[in-house]
Amino acid sequence: MQWTIPDWMTWARRACAVAATALLAACGGGSDRVQVGPDYAEGLWAGATHSGGTLDGVVLETGEYWLVFGVNGVASNLIVGSGFMNGRIFGDDEGIDYAFRRPPPFASTLRAEVNPRIALSGSMWINDRLERFDLNYVRDYDFSPNPNELIGNWQGEATTLETVDAISFAIGADGRFTAALSGCEYAGSIWPRGNRSNVFHFDFVNHPACPYAFRATGVVISTAGRLVFTGTTPDRRDAFYAVVR
Repeated sequence: MQWTIPDWMTWARRACAVAATALLAACGGGSDRVQVGPDYAEGLWAGATHSGGTLDGVVLETGEYWLVFGVNGVASNLIVGSGFMNGRIFGDDEGIDYAFRRPPPFASTLRAEVNPRIALSGSMWINDRLERFDLNYVRDYDFSPNPNELIGNWQGEATTLETVDAISFAIGADGRFTAALSGCEYAGSIWPRGNRSNVFHFDFVNHPACPYAFRATGVVISTAGRLVFTGTTPDRRDAFYAVVR
């Protein structure tokens, strides 16, 4: 079922399916019943699904998460949401799965057992099917944010639900930038999140002269000499994903 108006029976069925993979951990001993916040799952994570795909992304201290699913080295889905902790289980019943070049978005749910700053393992709905995954903590998340790393000219590829195209950024010392994508000019800004993690916020919008309107907000991660953008449009009907070097 693709994303239109959420159906409560669909949500309930999916929540039960993903919860089954973490049931034993959720019903464990007294230590599992200690109340912890969504920052328990915070971090940059990377790993694989049991079907052979890759899965990596970030969980913020607020529980907001941005995860990219890839097949054969190519990103195919961006899954976003805002999770909660239930015992030691990180979950979300209202995630959105943006399958690139397959609009509109799918509904998604998530359950994962958390080993803080070490591992995140569980299941989530991707491409309207349940995917089990195992992720490891990436230490790049702990690096102090350095806005100077962002300054300069960057080139790469950007993806939305319907398009894939080359993109270029020119980022200034004040965090403001211009971008060129699909024949249109954009303007925006990048700024540190303020919690000492190596993650930045971004916001950009196309110039009024463009034949269409597009705005995206989200997060940027600086890692391994590249910038990774993951964002959504204000109405959350479209997504933006870009990797530039």
